Amino acid sequence: MPIQPKTEPGSPPILSSTSNKSLETMSIPELIQILRVKWQREDYDRVEKVLVAREEKLKTKVGQLEEKFQVQSLAAIDAEKVQGLYETLFKEVKESGLDKETIENLRKKNKELECENRKLLELKNKCEVDHNAVDELRKKVAELEAEKKNNLDTITELNDEKIEDQPIARKKNFSLKRKRAEIDTQKDKIVDLINFKVAGIKIGLGEREKFIKNQKELHGYKRNIDPLSMWSEHFPFMLMADEYGQCSTDVKLVHDVDDVGIAQYLQVIGGRLLSIGRTQELKHASDTSDKKSMEKLMQENLEKEKKFRVALEKIELKDEKMNGLTEKMLLLEEKEKKLEEDKVDLQTKVMELTMEKKSFETDKDNHGSETMEQARFSAKLTKLLK
Repeated sequence: MPIQPKTEPGSPPILSSTSNKSLETMSIPELIQILRVKWQREDYDRVEKVLVAREEKLKTKVGQLEEKFQVQSLAAIDAEKVQGLYETLFKEVKESGLDKETIENLRKKNKELECENRKLLELKNKCEVDHNAVDELRKKVAELEAEKKNNLDTITELNDEKIEDQPIARKKNFSLKRKRAEIDTQKDKIVDLINFKVAGIKIGLGEREKFIKNQKELHGYKRNIDPLSMWSEHFPFMLMADEYGQCSTDVKLVHDVDDVGIAQYLQVIGGRLLSIGRTQELKHASDTSDKKSMEKLMQENLEKEKKFRVALEKIELKDEKMNGLTEKMLLLEEKEKKLEEDKVDLQTKVMELTMEKKSFETDKDNHGSETMEQARFSAKLTKLLK
């Protein structure tokens, strides 16, 4: 009776700290060694489970490999059979002198197939070129749309820009002074009339003459017009001044500020009028320039919309052309498939003819009826070729 090994008291079992995962990684001799050290049913069960799992994995893997090997073997056998049949048929047809027409027909079919393949390749290349052209057109359309959006934004900004130069009222005194920061922010909006350009052209001599003529009309006196007009030479300025401008309070105020004050006041009034007049002039010039810029932008926008429509029409034409080419490619592929089937049928017919030839030669040796069999064979050959 074999002596069972004893474990020292207090020593942990060998498999107590060994997990199933570690057992799966052990080799078979290592597992047997563990069982030899301590024989317990639980240890045997655990080792048995590991070995059974390994066996199942190996069986599955072996089955898969066998199936794969069988498939490869069958494919190799089929390829060898087809190659052998083809070589045999080719050899027999080459040796035979009666199948020249069949060979010529096969050659014609092969040439037709090659031509169809070349056409297919050309169509594929043409489709790729057309596809690239359509992509370029789409990029141009996207650029035109972005440019159109920018133009619309510019027009909106020009419509929203308004120069507000209204004086701020403070009780009875009016001030046209503005903060330095406000003036600095509006420097870019100031139009220089000396170098001002309208549609890229400087103000000419005619504009200056028109300015002088307008000033003469406004500052002078006119004859033979309504006497109540303030530009009439008969308008009673002195009577109006005596009636409305000689209030005792106003006269006292004028005397109190003396001549120096009057001169300073006239300077202030003149300066303010100069500022107001210049501002209005620049505003009118800027509005005119903005209006022309808006008209130009609108015109450019219309032209770009026309280009955009033309590009869309081109894209639609390209898409229609590509659809037509795709249909042609499908038809050519169907024709190619049909030609391949015809080629296979012709090969089959050649094999049948070869068998008929052998049978004919056998019948010739046995019966000697060469003329009738040869006629029958030729008729059948002609029928099959048709």
